[in-house]
Amino acid sequence: MFLQKTCPTKRNRSIALVLLGSSFAIQMVPPILHMWARVTGVSDETAMGAIVVIYAVLLGIVMLKGRSNRS
Repeated sequence: MFLQKTCPTKRNRSIALVLLGSSFAIQMVPPILHMWARVTGVSDETAMGAIVVIYAVLLGIVMLKGRSNRS
């Protein structure tokens, strides 16, 4: 709550994008990707596709939320 009142929306969105990007990059590191594939019982390509879709949805939410706060 404190951060929302003191930080401008653009900065909040930038922080969210950095966190989202770094989290995505960590998930794409081969050992972590192989682990997710083993846990879910799918191939590496399928796990990568699912991770990409999840992060694309999260990116869309961050962008839309930042745009709606602007108005």
